[in-house]
Amino acid sequence: GKVGAPGPVEGLHHFKVRRGYAAAHSSAALTSCGRVFLWGGGAHGRLGQGDVMDRDRPVELPVRGRLFEHPEACKITRFAMADDRAIAAAPLRLLSVYPASSPISGASRIFIEGDALFEAPNRIKVRFDFSPPGASAPEVRLVRGAYDPSLGRLVCDTPPVDRPAECFLDVSFDNGETYTDSRLPFRYYPLPALSKIQPTLRPSSLPAMPVTLHFKHPYAAASFPSPVVKFLFASPGKVLDA
Repeated sequence: GKVGAPGPVEGLHHFKVRRGYAAAHSSAALTSCGRVFLWGGGAHGRLGQGDVMDRDRPVELPVRGRLFEHPEACKITRFAMADDRAIAAAPLRLLSVYPASSPISGASRIFIEGDALFEAPNRIKVRFDFSPPGASAPEVRLVRGAYDPSLGRLVCDTPPVDRPAECFLDVSFDNGETYTDSRLPFRYYPLPALSKIQPTLRPSSLPAMPVTLHFKHPYAAASFPSPVVKFLFASPGKVLDA
């Protein structure tokens, strides 16, 4: 075919190109914002568009598939191409944790959502990082996690801690060799304790009466989407729910 002189590539002037790539029949550009654009010969589906059409202007490589729940936020960090294929790599990324808090006693089941999560039997670790900025010695708690394919989420039970604190969560899929860099915020709160009840007596002539309960360290309602409080009133031979 005819080879033209080098010149600017139309369609990329709005982007800062971090790296360019060239193969025998196609070219590509990786932008600073983690997007990949390809152009040239489309044989073998090498442009990633799901067809074999040639493109004279750059087209963006779409992020597809069940691995990426939020493809619009996926940032490609590495890319490589050969004459008939290309490969793009995006880092594992945590998106949210639910619930985002736990009592200091631990043993609360939490669910972590993210992009490109996968099964890694006996190799998933969840790190709870309590280290303050600039700390010379990290303060972390590690627990085993598991991937639930029916939910598409990671699951783990929170470790106990000795005081209320805030921390950040990250996950390793290689038994602690490397961790994600998502730093999901998480909070530990103290267990509530009943300190006083008013009144303490109910006349037998009243079928029911309101009571006021006072707590030390009450649960923060903002930590729970629908807080439920259950009370048990015990008397000899009888326990009543309220």
